Amino acid sequence: MSDAISVGIAKAVTSLIDAATLSQDFTPERSYAEWELDLSKQAKDSGWELSDADKLHVDVVAHTTQQDSELSGRGFLRYSVPVQIAIRKKFGQEAQDDDTGRIAIAKIDELIKLTEEIHVLLTEADLDDQYNSKWNDAPKIIAAPVKAHLRQISQFTGIIEGTFDSHVSV
Repeated sequence: MSDAISVGIAKAVTSLIDAATLSQDFTPERSYAEWELDLSKQAKDSGWELSDADKLHVDVVAHTTQQDSELSGRGFLRYSVPVQIAIRKKFGQEAQDDDTGRIAIAKIDELIKLTEEIHVLLTEADLDDQYNSKWNDAPKIIAAPVKAHLRQISQFTGIIEGTFDSHVSV
């Protein structure tokens, strides 16, 4: 049995990231996102906050609620599936300056670099999925870092977003 289109795309993006050689070690996870993209909310109320300090989380989420579809030819549907990649790491006390409480800038720099690496990887990629999905629009880094998360919850949050198109016979 084949996957739903959004599930297949999320699995392919997760595999692509997992196979890449990047500056940080982590295992990406496909998820259904416990967060809301509304970054104006207080960080503690937004669902973005991690409970475990010093572990790097990279989540791949396909959003079916924002998915579009249309006939693209005789017997074919085009699905446009938005995908978000969230890079998150909550910092423990040892990463913070004792006097200011700020996170060491070098630690943030490392995660900005990782966010850019994943962005470049995705920008250059076509997916190896059953629908031969391609980017509808180039992925964008929409936040890196979310400054309120740094201040309020001592956490780096970077977000990459883009939309894949898949053509499916009906």
